[in-house]
Amino acid sequence: MPHVTGWVLDNRERPVENATIALPSAGLFALSNDEGFFEVSDVPPGIQRFNVVHRRFQKFVADLRIIEDMEITINLDD
Repeated sequence: MPHVTGWVLDNRERPVENATIALPSAGLFALSNDEGFFEVSDVPPGIQRFNVVHRRFQKFVADLRIIEDMEITINLDD
C-alpha cells in the first residue's frame, strides 16, 4: 500500500514540530518531527481525508486521492 510523506510548515515556511496528521477513515496518524517531516505508511488507495492539528495553528483539512506513494507539503495558518 502507498506511503505518504511530507512536511508541515507555518505560513513563513518554518517547520512545525509535533503536528498531528490523521487519516480518520483509515485509522492512521503520524506526528511531525523537529523538521516538520512526517510519514504515514500503508495508506489505503482512494480518497483519504487528512486532518492536521497543532495547538498554535488553525486546523487543516483536505481530501487527497491516494494512488501511489506521494510527498506533500502542508502549510498551517496562525
